[in-house]
Amino acid sequence: MAAAYSAAHAATRSLACAIQEAMDTMIETQRPGLERAVETETETHRALLGAVQDAPAEFERPRSVEYAGVKYGFAKLRGTLEWTDDEKVVAKIKKLFGEKEARQYIRVTEVPDRKALNKLRLQQLREIGVTVEDDSDVAFARPVDGDVSKLVKRFLAAGKEGEDAK
Repeated sequence: MAAAYSAAHAATRSLACAIQEAMDTMIETQRPGLERAVETETETHRALLGAVQDAPAEFERPRSVEYAGVKYGFAKLRGTLEWTDDEKVVAKIKKLFGEKEARQYIRVTEVPDRKALNKLRLQQLREIGVTVEDDSDVAFARPVDGDVSKLVKRFLAAGKEGEDAK
């Protein structure tokens, strides 16, 4: 059975490698054109931004316009929030909004970290009151060259996206 699985995996790997080679060739063939297109897009984007920045009066009302599938103009950026003392800000939030409503503006972060706890030994977990459920042996079989599986999944996903677009 292992030999049959190995042969099936070798066939999958062979097809995946052939697809990758074809994609590499296509990418190398199309790369110069893509690079030129990106360069042109970058230049025209800069030119459009420059034109918008040079004419702020044209974007007072409305602040932005849409033309030829491009929306451009001015947008208000939200500033960053800063404070120096967490405790003072939390106290003021509670005073302004009350305990119940203030909860939506205050983050409570004191919870056990599952990822970190997974690194502890079973005895240590028991000592802190953590139980381990569904901890059992499970059968597995996987090829040693795991990279091929990722490649095949990527190809299949790309193929499915192409079919969905049709």
